Amino acid sequence: MLQDDGGQNSYVDGDSLRLSSDQPVSDDLEDVVKICREIVKNSGFKELSKAIESGKSTKSSMYYAALAVLHAEQAKSNIVENVADDAAFNAMRAVQYQNLAIVKQTKFSLDRWQNKRSRSGSLLINKFSKDELLQFRQELVKRLREENVMEAMIPRHCARVEGNYHSAGMAPKYKVDKIKKYLIANKLISIGIS
Repeated sequence: MLQDDGGQNSYVDGDSLRLSSDQPVSDDLEDVVKICREIVKNSGFKELSKAIESGKSTKSSMYYAALAVLHAEQAKSNIVENVADDAAFNAMRAVQYQNLAIVKQTKFSLDRWQNKRSRSGSLLINKFSKDELLQFRQELVKRLREENVMEAMIPRHCARVEGNYHSAGMAPKYKVDKIKKYLIANKLISIGIS
């Protein structure tokens, strides 16, 4: 339940959103460590330094997971030492690297479209046949729905994947609009999306 008394004591109950610091931040950081250590372990590495060294050139999931663990552990240390600025920086980086590790680990299966990619990794849509493009975007929309991406954000995420952008917010508006128009025309998303 959200309570707001002018911004002084706003908080939300439940695990999905917490605006107060009633629970220690170190619990969240411990979750980052647990998730990311598992990713590193599943990649066949025990030492974080080896995972970073091995995954650095390809920016693999284990690379980002190892960095997330290091930043999370440093943030916890900074919290204990009461170094707030450094703790905040390391905590933000830990979450960023955790997200990158998870995204890399559950990467869209784009390998079958490998011959349609530029050096930057973006898809060369003009190399797709009409049927290939439809099939690709159908798979992409299906996968995004499975990942519980909001319907209104599907065109933006499609643009992110096709352009190999770091985040959906980096995809240019003209590209998002073009994909949205295509998805609506092919009945992959509903017209009511604004």
